[in-house]
This record gives sequence, structure tokens and C-alpha cells, in this order.
Amino acid sequence: METFLTLEQADATVETWQDEGELQSDPSNKEKTKHKKEEPMEKLLHRIDEIMQNYTDITVDDIENYVEESNPEAYLAIDNMNDTLTQAEMLKAPDRDEFLKAQEKELQGLIDMGVWEYQKISELPPGARLINSVWSYRRKRQVTGELLKYKARICADGRQKKQGIDYFESYAPVVGWATVRLVLILSVLLDLHCRQADFTQAFPQADIDTPVYLRMPEGWKYIDENGESDYCLKLVKNLYGTKQAARGWFLHLRDGLKEAGFYQSQASSCVFLSLICIIFV
Repeated sequence: METFLTLEQADATVETWQDEGELQSDPSNKEKTKHKKEEPMEKLLHRIDEIMQNYTDITVDDIENYVEESNPEAYLAIDNMNDTLTQAEMLKAPDRDEFLKAQEKELQGLIDMGVWEYQKISELPPGARLINSVWSYRRKRQVTGELLKYKARICADGRQKKQGIDYFESYAPVVGWATVRLVLILSVLLDLHCRQADFTQAFPQADIDTPVYLRMPEGWKYIDENGESDYCLKLVKNLYGTKQAARGWFLHLRDGLKEAGFYQSQASSCVFLSLICIIFV
């Protein structure tokens, strides 16, 4: 999930303390008096970054407890639903036709994006290993439990991959709940407009850093012009299930935001700021 906060003006009015000119967390000291001050946006962005460095984190349990207490029926409904299916379970499901439509859409999307090349198994490089491909299916629901859509995803079986052979680095930062909460607080204080965006087939948009060879998905076969079908898939972009997929997507998104003029926060690597908006990913 990516959230965008748009700044409507080039300058913003913020509260400051008269003696230090910095935002303070404890307004109980009556010796300090507040006043309004106009500041350039460039300075404001750095001040936001400084605030984030001193912000206290909250736990995932805190968030989950809040969700459960605020809407227990929806929480329990979603928690008790077995909406993630294997291919064998999907084929026996009463709504299998909807899943098959989602499967066809997913497969065509990956082909159009050029996620893989077809590689003859007999011509694999020495030492190359074939990784299994797996289909995963899910009924995606609203927070109320109402059915939203059907999803099908082809994944690489990451359990078969070995570090140092199939991948090297896999770490990708994840935005913390404290950062999310702070950005939303800033949106209120600075009168920003919040927008949420989601990328379709995000991971496959990033190039893969090491060659990965994938067995054909079950029930699918590639036949060349000579009638031969001894083929596997050579990934040229990341695919869900590969160990480096999340890292590859983050680096791809980070580079794109920097090219667009965004500044990456020193307090949180998942926050990007510019003169027009703040983004956390």
C-alpha cells in the first residue's frame, strides 16, 4: 500500500515554540508561549523528518486489539473464513469458474509484462536448478466480510531456493505503525489530503537480480513451432514467492520516486517527501 499526502500550498503554517522554534512534545511548560510562524516548505520537510526520528513506536498487537474491539463481528467473520485455496481445493469449489477467470487474467498480465522467457530444459546452464511453480487462490473481502473479488496468483516455491545460489539479499523495509499514525497526524495538522494507491502485479514490475528457472504451472504447457514442449520459464522479473521479490520491488519503487524528485526520509526509509506530497510505502 502506498499513501500520498498532497500539500496544497508552497508554504504551510505550523505551530512553534517561541524560545526554540522547534515542535515540542510537552506543552505543559507555561514559561513557553506559542505563536504562529510561516516557514518555507523545504525547511518544513526536514522538520517533519526530525519529528519522526523521535516518535515512539506502537505494536501490531495494539492495532489488532483496536480492530477487534471496534468491529468484533467483522473481525471474527474474516478471521474464521478459509478464503485461501490451493489449486486442488479451487477446482472443487462451487465458485471455481470465477477463480479460473482470475487465473486467466493473472497469466495474461504476466505474459504482457514480459516476466519470463521460455527456456529449453535440455539447454539449462550447468548447475541451474528448476524451482516448482504454485498457484494460489483467494477470495478477497471487504472489512465487513463482503466478497470483493477473486484473485489468482502464480508463485515460485521459495522453499526450494538457496541463499548464495538462487538469491543473495532479501531484506526489504516495511513501514511501521508509528510512521503510519504520525503521517496521518501530520495530514491533519498541516491540512493535507490523503490518497491511497495500490499497484497491480507490483513485484513483477521489478527486474530480478539472479536467474531463476521455474517449472511450468500445472495444467499449462508451452509448445514451440517445431512441436517441442520441453520448456521451463526463465524469470527476468521478480515473481511472488521468490526470496528477493519484496526487496526488488522496494528498490524499483524507491528509484522511481527519487527520479521524480522525492527525498527519502532519514528517519524512515519507507517515507518519501517532496514539495507536493508525502508518501509512505
